[in-house]
This record gives sequence, C-alpha cells and structure tokens, in this order.
Amino acid sequence: MQMARDISDDYTFEVRKILHDFCIFSNCRGYKQTYVAVNMAIRDPESLVLISKRLYRDVAKDQDTEGNCVERNIRTVSRAAWKNNRGLLEELAGGPLTRAPTAAQFISILVAYVTKEKMEQK
Repeated sequence: MQMARDISDDYTFEVRKILHDFCIFSNCRGYKQTYVAVNMAIRDPESLVLISKRLYRDVAKDQDTEGNCVERNIRTVSRAAWKNNRGLLEELAGGPLTRAPTAAQFISILVAYVTKEKMEQK
C-alpha cells in the first residue's frame, strides 16, 4: 500500500470526489485500484500508452494482486459510474458515450478531467 501514502495531495481530493459523485465509495471493489491507477497515470502520463503492460501491472504490484484483476475491478467501477451517473460520465468525457467506457478509457477520462480542472484552477 505504499503508493497510497506517496500520492501527491494535489489530486487526492478531486479523484475521490469524482468517484463519490458516481456513488463509488471505498467499500466498492475496485475503488482503491481505480484511485491508485488515476494517480499513477497523472504522475506518469506515458503509462496510459502501455496501460495493460505498465499501469495495471504497477497498480497490481502496489495492491498485491494481478494485473488482470486490476483491469477487471476498474471495469466494474466504470460500469458502476455508467449506471449511477451517466450524465456526469459523459460530461467528464466531453461528449456522448454509446456504452460504458472500458477500464482504460475510464482511467483516461478521469486523468484528463482532473488534470484539466487543476490547470484551470491555477
């Protein structure tokens, strides 16, 4: 659980708030992995290019699990976000979505939105 303690506080509130806005809380399977993945991707945007080989593996290592479990759990969170607040998800994505985003797309949407919001605050 080292990553959770090392995450920069710059994005902590925003990431958690968005997940909560989707009615996704810390007791939801995949919450922590999604949170860690978003923060890792913010710190290392290149990890989004090799998401399966790099980001999921790094999150899995941090969370003491397997990369395929990370992807599955983030996909579960993405589907919950789609089901619980599709309008917000489309707003964050910047346009209409015809189906729930994949785990990789969901992480990318959150990273893009959170970093854009932070830049606009400065």
